[in-house]
Amino acid sequence: MNPAQLDTLLESREDYNLEFKEAKRRFSLKELHDYCAAIANETGGHLLLGVNNDRRIVGTKEFDGTWNTLAHTLSEHLHIRVKVYEVMHKDGRVLVFDISRHSAGRPVKVTGGSGNYVYPIRDGECLVEMSADTYRTIIQELQVDFSAQTVDGIGYQDLDQDALYDYRQRWATHTKNSEHLAKKYPQMLADLGLLRNGKLTHAALLLFGTDALLRDYLPDAEIVFEWRNDASEIAYGARSSWRAGFMVIADDIWRTVASRNTTFRYQEGFIQREIDAYDERSVREAITNAFVHRDYSLAGNSIIIRVSPDRFYVENPGSFMAGVTIDNIMDKSVYRNRLLAESLEKVNIMERSSQGVDTIFKRAIEDGKGKPVYRVTSDPSIQLSIPALLVDREFVKFVEEAINRRHARLSPREMLELELIRTGEKRNNLQFRDKLLELGLIERYGQGRGQKYVLSHKYYSASGNSGEYTRITGLNREMKRAIIEEHLKKHGRITSKEVQSALPDMTALQISTLLKGMRQDGIIEYHGASPRWGYWSLTQKP
Repeated sequence: MNPAQLDTLLESREDYNLEFKEAKRRFSLKELHDYCAAIANETGGHLLLGVNNDRRIVGTKEFDGTWNTLAHTLSEHLHIRVKVYEVMHKDGRVLVFDISRHSAGRPVKVTGGSGNYVYPIRDGECLVEMSADTYRTIIQELQVDFSAQTVDGIGYQDLDQDALYDYRQRWATHTKNSEHLAKKYPQMLADLGLLRNGKLTHAALLLFGTDALLRDYLPDAEIVFEWRNDASEIAYGARSSWRAGFMVIADDIWRTVASRNTTFRYQEGFIQREIDAYDERSVREAITNAFVHRDYSLAGNSIIIRVSPDRFYVENPGSFMAGVTIDNIMDKSVYRNRLLAESLEKVNIMERSSQGVDTIFKRAIEDGKGKPVYRVTSDPSIQLSIPALLVDREFVKFVEEAINRRHARLSPREMLELELIRTGEKRNNLQFRDKLLELGLIERYGQGRGQKYVLSHKYYSASGNSGEYTRITGLNREMKRAIIEEHLKKHGRITSKEVQSALPDMTALQISTLLKGMRQDGIIEYHGASPRWGYWSLTQKP
């Protein structure tokens, strides 16, 4: 690897297959084993020492003089292939580790205590021990990939030639490798794994097949679009269907959805904001995920897209892969049709599956539409419903102002937690509490173990709904005191039981603390021999 190739690599986004480490201080051999194994346990990729998180080369002195022995050491302990390059860049020395993906069905284990983990895997910017679900998912990779199976009796000349041309152009552009443009279609298909031993794979048919070809070989590879003026209506108002390679029909499907699009406009200061009902990136990602992850072995089923003014809905045949649930779908990256998925990743049509879901959730929430909903039926099928209506523009403004003021960013997971707080689905046990508090997006209320969280009062004030804030958080201390004083002025006395009736959100201990505080301030006094039978009255002024 030369400095120019390193510069190209640095333009890529840091992700599960690309890790930057400054390594200014000691970067131990144990850490090296762990990171190489963790990257291999994903999709393979690169580890760069001497580069910071801003992709800026800072240089490293690690493994100086011994770097050329590391490939053998890593191979010996990890049983995977790792290429190691020392790149003397003008900005400093960089060590590049080119790490192969784990073998199908075999998670990479760090042997002999040479690392800090046994089966390491990435969790954001950290390393953790691989979960049982992830381990099981890798073990199950040995099951047959439908998209990689070959088909007899057809050749590349039977495919849609325009679609092949389009793919080749996209591949060269995305990889910034003009050499791809010179490849003949058979060579391109072979390099992609879509042509094996002279036979086309199912993935090749699904990507580049003509209508006639798919009718003969994969008749269930159909995508159906239905429009309804009301999502609850049984009859559709318009219908279209496609049975051809995804590279042929993807843009036409989006144009069909976009033809029904509406735009919500509102003024924000001097700027007019526009939010589309059907966000293009989210819609494309949802359709692509359905196409890639559907179970093509289920006969008589199609991918169904239903669009109405209030939502975009897509349903694909099949169930979640092992280890994937509705709760962890934003974190898991598991492929049912790996060859098909990897082919679309190479031309930037598909993101890693978990990142695609991230995109769908984040864009819906930050556009003030609420969160998308996944559902799994017993058919089996996977259903995704993405809301289309702008229901809370004040939430959009509130979040944007907060993050712009601090030049911050919110991850999809952070946005989801904020949305759950907004809707009241989550009030405690927050994963991102400290960051949301620091940005002024949420506030605490309650005490001790009963402490909970709510969106900042600023949000409720801007939306003209301060009463809702008070309802959620309850009355503050002074308000509660005022209620007790007003009662005493009218009735002359009050018992602890009557206070509990007037302030039902308070525990007996909290009521006792409140009353004792009022007595210490000289506002009320107690009468009676025991707390159970006594009562309180206003202090008699001399």
